[in-house]
Amino acid sequence: MLAARRKRQPRVPGAGGIICLDRVDSPTSIITVRTLIGERFPAHCTASAKAILAWLPEREAYNILFAMA
Repeated sequence: MLAARRKRQPRVPGAGGIICLDRVDSPTSIITVRTLIGERFPAHCTASAKAILAWLPEREAYNILFAMA
């Protein structure tokens, strides 16, 4: 039941960062961060982006990180 109350933000890797695909906010959350759908985040700045990078092939992760530089 607890998992149903958490916020969801599916994300995918993209050129220069991680892109937010969708957002489902928790109706019971006290603190809310408004993420726009389609918004791009630097790959080194969010936990979900770091998790995505950790599972990408090394060359692909490198390309995403250094496309920002």
